[in-house]
Amino acid sequence: MKNFHYVYIEIAEYFLVVFMLALPPVFAKPLPSHTPFCPADNLCATVLIFYTLCSFFLYMRSRTQHGTQYGSFCTSGSTLTPSIIKLIDKLKSLGRVKPLFSTVLCFAGLVFSAFLWNRAAQYTGKTVQPIILPKDYVHNILFLAGTVILACYEEIVFRLFLPERAHCIALHLRQKRETAHGLQSMLYAAAEAIPIIVFALGHRYLGLYAALNAFTCAVILRVCMLVNERSLVPGCTAHILYNLTVFFILTH
Repeated sequence: MKNFHYVYIEIAEYFLVVFMLALPPVFAKPLPSHTPFCPADNLCATVLIFYTLCSFFLYMRSRTQHGTQYGSFCTSGSTLTPSIIKLIDKLKSLGRVKPLFSTVLCFAGLVFSAFLWNRAAQYTGKTVQPIILPKDYVHNILFLAGTVILACYEEIVFRLFLPERAHCIALHLRQKRETAHGLQSMLYAAAEAIPIIVFALGHRYLGLYAALNAFTCAVILRVCMLVNERSLVPGCTAHILYNLTVFFILTH
């Protein structure tokens, strides 16, 4: 009975995070070219503090759930199908990738994805919506801090909290009811696909090809986390390096 109490809390938290944090960027509209990067320094700082606090809270919720009865239940099983487990083990066996090598490989994948979709956009005559960059020292610092904070925030929300929480809920429901193998696969696919799709749609204000690039990058970063035993460090590092590289290219 207690497990049901925990699963209700987890479901409520999952949808709260989806509707309050993950979905709003989907409805963002591109800013006109004459709009400044940030209307006020205080507003920028407040937004960054908000994302930092959200990241810390969700990270702690993802980690501390293992100390509850429900969290222990979640770690006792897995929603992974045998074929998925075999694929992840095969990826891990590629030289027993170390975190540093995994970070470099992930970063290379992100850069290659950006290059590929940028070429595709150029080939079809489409243009990626330009990012409005800061023009003074203070806003440069805030923008730079934002690239780091938002990278960590996105990794915690879209690569850690949402998919892992969905797997935990699916595991509980599967244990309570005998579910067919096909339904188990569908639950696993939904738990992985929903954060990736929402993350990609959150970049659509930059254009179609930017959204497709975000989709590809989301897959790469999620695989990086799974290969590294769900560690945030390689993915966050690769994501930050990618954001800083884009920032450097756009400002030079």
